[in-house]
Amino acid sequence: MSSVVRTQRQCFAICQKTQSDSTGPALIFGIPDARAPFILDEVQAVAGICREQDISGSNATAAKLREEGAHARLIHIATHGFFRQDNPMFSGIRLGDGYLSLHDIDQLHLPAQLITLSGCATGLTVVAAGDEIAGSSARLLHAGARRFC
Repeated sequence: MSSVVRTQRQCFAICQKTQSDSTGPALIFGIPDARAPFILDEVQAVAGICREQDISGSNATAAKLREEGAHARLIHIATHGFFRQDNPMFSGIRLGDGYLSLHDIDQLHLPAQLITLSGCATGLTVVAAGDEIAGSSARLLHAGARRFC
């Protein structure tokens, strides 16, 4: 069996064990800057569809993600991401109060039905030794997400 097939089966097994919160609110983060000025438009559009308030800029913190993400049914984060192929666990996303690494994401409890990361390099992964998936998708599953995109 190829390592890709084993990796896909591992992801599927994690998804089957995960229980999501199907009743909570949507958590919508947007961290705009000069290089990505349309992030605010994106999060306002998503917030309008979900009928929720967006949390933008310096208010979109790791603490708020930790607290409110534990009860959210949907999480949408529009931000800059970065990927380190040499050590994927040091990859991460930018929040309003700094960077959140994949190692940090591993420590979160985010049992959402769907988590969306909207930003450059947020979907990159590598298959590491032992067929382990290393990237944001695997870390979001580990944190409890039922689905991600």
